Amino acid sequence: MKTAAIISEFNPFHNGHEYLIRTLKEKHGFDHVVIIMSGNYVQRGEPAVFDKYTRASHALMAGADLVVEMPVIFATSSAREFATCGVKIAAALGIVDTLAFGVEDGVTLTELNALSEAVHNVNDDIIKELLSQGKTYPEALGLSCGLNAPLSSNNILAVEYIDALKGTGIGALPIGRLGDGYSSEEITHSRFASAMSLRRLIAKNGDISPYVPSYTLGGDGGDFVYTGSPSGSVTHTATHTPTITTPDMMSAILSAALLKEDDFTRYLDISREISDRLINRRNTIMSFTDRVDDTKTRQFTRSRISRALLHIILGITREEFEVAKANGYVSSIRILGLRKDSGISSELKEKAALPVISRTAQYKDLLSRDIYFDQLYYSLTASKGEFERTPIIYPVTDFLI
Repeated sequence: MKTAAIISEFNPFHNGHEYLIRTLKEKHGFDHVVIIMSGNYVQRGEPAVFDKYTRASHALMAGADLVVEMPVIFATSSAREFATCGVKIAAALGIVDTLAFGVEDGVTLTELNALSEAVHNVNDDIIKELLSQGKTYPEALGLSCGLNAPLSSNNILAVEYIDALKGTGIGALPIGRLGDGYSSEEITHSRFASAMSLRRLIAKNGDISPYVPSYTLGGDGGDFVYTGSPSGSVTHTATHTPTITTPDMMSAILSAALLKEDDFTRYLDISREISDRLINRRNTIMSFTDRVDDTKTRQFTRSRISRALLHIILGITREEFEVAKANGYVSSIRILGLRKDSGISSELKEKAALPVISRTAQYKDLLSRDIYFDQLYYSLTASKGEFERTPIIYPVTDFLI
């Protein structure tokens, strides 16, 4: 059996994601596609727009065979740590032959290998000098690698994947994106939009149905569709309507957290400068997104500030992060969903190098931190807690999540 893995967020799942899964199976001949996905929080430092089980169900309906979760600490870390953790999970699964990922601007594997070497040999002083001149980090990184343009976020991740894969025996397969770019804020393509532009459209209660796939569940199930309903929600006919989660739902929690301490540098991604800026402005009441804009500088990207604020809310410290890294990034494989007709579960049981977890309640002690993060997420929308949710088994006629 040939198995490909995709490290993802699917925030939200869209036509480009379906294209990637179908391309791996139909063009490249992979028997299985495994998704290693961020849970309820994502790398840009925000709660995911839809919960992890909803997004897992979308991937399964699009043809994925297994969806497993990336731990929150690394799902909300830098591109390098995000990529490293994802690759370590892929290796621990014991069934992955190839890691596939989207790239932009027609970048080839040869070019990515060269970029990987350039990025990891860059002098940090050069980066700092470019930042002091007002360059953004992607611009500084691109210039330091000899490029005349910023290194896009998508291609930065691709470079990190290439580096993390060294020594694993897992191959790399870059696949060109279709339509709008990864960081496009507005929709210009008729079918393939960026996740960022779709989140913006959802926030405006717009209709995103042209840009997301639709499936028939079969049996008593209805069609899986996104709708531009007044609540901006996603509707699964005859199943459930997941609730949209936004960063500003965390505003009050953040404001309260900022009043409790006089030094935030112990939290992950918080520098002395960021800590001082937060303390100086903490008595000014503002939303989470306004706080991000109020704190960011040319040196610190919006995503970096958002991650820093999220780590304060979740209580993720530098020490906790370093301990997790020292312990190998992951200690278990947590299943969010699988196709019961794929046979992948028996293969995983035989070859996985780590404990495979499908029932949260059975591993309360091992997953205590992750459960805390999830319960906080669900409290934002007063929805079912983690113990009331189970992995998605597809195909079924109803997603009980």
